[in-house]
Amino acid sequence: MTSTPNTHLVSLAAGDLLMVLLTVPFISIVYTVSSYPFGETVCRASEFVKDLSLGITVFTLTALSADRYMAIVRPVSHHVSDTADRVTVIVAVGIWVFSAILALPAALFSHVPDKFTPTGEKYHICTPFPPYLGDLYPKIHTLVKFIVYYVLPLVLIATFYVLMARHLLVSAQHLPGEAAGQQRQVQARRKVAKMVLAFVTIFAICFLPINIFIMWWHFGENSSMNYNIYWHSFRIVGFCLSFINSCINPIALYFVSGTFRKYFNRHVFCWCTRRRRGRRRDWDPTDSTATRLSTAPRTEHVHLRMVGGADNGTHDAPHRLTLTSTTSLLSSRNYTNPGSVV
Repeated sequence: MTSTPNTHLVSLAAGDLLMVLLTVPFISIVYTVSSYPFGETVCRASEFVKDLSLGITVFTLTALSADRYMAIVRPVSHHVSDTADRVTVIVAVGIWVFSAILALPAALFSHVPDKFTPTGEKYHICTPFPPYLGDLYPKIHTLVKFIVYYVLPLVLIATFYVLMARHLLVSAQHLPGEAAGQQRQVQARRKVAKMVLAFVTIFAICFLPINIFIMWWHFGENSSMNYNIYWHSFRIVGFCLSFINSCINPIALYFVSGTFRKYFNRHVFCWCTRRRRGRRRDWDPTDSTATRLSTAPRTEHVHLRMVGGADNGTHDAPHRLTLTSTTSLLSSRNYTNPGSVV
């Protein structure tokens, strides 16, 4: 299971786990209470982890797309190199470091200011926009995040996939009919490319509503005055979808990848797998899928022909070799190579 795509998937899973454990509980509670109940430390940590996880997700998906592009367009130079695994780890670590750097403003500037309702009741919110940076900072911050975390990665990923699709179409036309091994390699690479494309599509759909709301809120005319129950519902749906993105990746992986589905069944759903194995052990001897053992002896007579000699081996030797053995006849079963490509 150790490969470049799986290394990036481990990094992606770690970022999703941070989001689920350290961000979702503190942000979702805002919609159940009238005032932010946590202090400034929790606010900064939560906002930092949210931006960190977002960066890890989008940059890892971009790295996965670039890796699939290199694996399909330049498979030999991509896989033969001895430094491929080391470069993959360096890229994964670099993504975490770069995402942490981009998330630093949320850790430095997030705070919990005092707010007042029209009736004079005080409440608190957690916001990454301090008032001393002015009214322009929220717009710049929002626009930069929208471009860096959403638009630019999707443009790069779309470019990689257009080039991959073009290369696959051209290579499929030039593959000879008897090159079965090459066709299997192309099909395996297509499966991994489809897996990455599924992740990217899910990311684009899940983060589109929240980006629409944030851009409308900061750049829409009189957005604070036009904020109503419809925009509030749209905002909640956007937040929920952005959090669902951190939970839906393993579900998508289960349905897209046969190899991962097998290991999910073995290690995650081991209780169900054991039950199925127990039922298999209670086999019926009359069942065609059961293992059948035949111990009947079989004797074969093999004539030996002399090699060389006066007549150059044209006559049968007067010797006869008798072979008697016990054979086991096993029914055929489907076999999946655990080391196969996703």
